[in-house]
Amino acid sequence: MFSNFQMIHGLLEDEVTAVLEVEPGKFVLGHNRGLTFGDGKQFQEMPFWGKPGAEIPFSRVLDMKADSKQNTWLTAERVGLARINKQKQIKWYGKTNGLPDHIMITSVWIDHRDNDNVWVGTSQGIFFLAANKISLFQ
Repeated sequence: MFSNFQMIHGLLEDEVTAVLEVEPGKFVLGHNRGLTFGDGKQFQEMPFWGKPGAEIPFSRVLDMKADSKQNTWLTAERVGLARINKQKQIKWYGKTNGLPDHIMITSVWIDHRDNDNVWVGTSQGIFFLAANKISLFQ
């Protein structure tokens, strides 16, 4: 069965740029400026920045994956890498974690065979996250 949902149904935005099923029947939808969580009954919006009505920077979600601890990892255009825990708290990884300035992160991969190591594909190569530090894979 297919359904069609839009902002009038509770989505943050009409355009969905990435989808992740985190549990059977529970989804995270990526948008241009945030996320929508859906459980089959209702939606919960999570804009990345700003208050209702405030301008939110363009930060298209390009990819999402889940780790074994039920964290959601995502890449967002012009922003970087983020981890969202089960309580829906978000932590961004960027320059202070070792990512170069003005880098485009396009994809994320979780290696479940190796302690949920996080790998990211970027415009400057493949990086990996270890102990809150992101390093170029060489």
